[in-house]
Amino acid sequence: MRYAIVTKIFHFESAHHLPGHRGKCAHLHGHSYRLEVTIRGPIKDAPGESDHGMVMDFDDLSRTVKNSVIERLDHRDLNEVTGLQTTAENLARMVGEWIAPSAANPEPGVRITPHPAPLCTVSFDRDTFSL
Repeated sequence: MRYAIVTKIFHFESAHHLPGHRGKCAHLHGHSYRLEVTIRGPIKDAPGESDHGMVMDFDDLSRTVKNSVIERLDHRDLNEVTGLQTTAENLARMVGEWIAPSAANPEPGVRITPHPAPLCTVSFDRDTFSL
């Protein structure tokens, strides 16, 4: 079976703070997040089907991320929405858990990479993801 890795980039705006943090992130502030969603899976061999030759249709991936993530987080206070200590690491894990069930692959691999700032990033790998 042939595998491929598909990545799509999304953007959203959110506010948050890190209670108990010793730096300036303890205070309410906002980010323009760049979110990379990467799916690893088998390339479908389904002649005649719309998604023949794909891991996942980009439109399906966009719909999944918009419904599962963007609508929940865009222009929201992440502390109120998630109930988490809203570090980039926790955000990546949460988004990965929201998206993985919708990845539509029998062997899903999901990598979530939020960029809360231009030079900062963290990745979370879910299930069988490997590069």
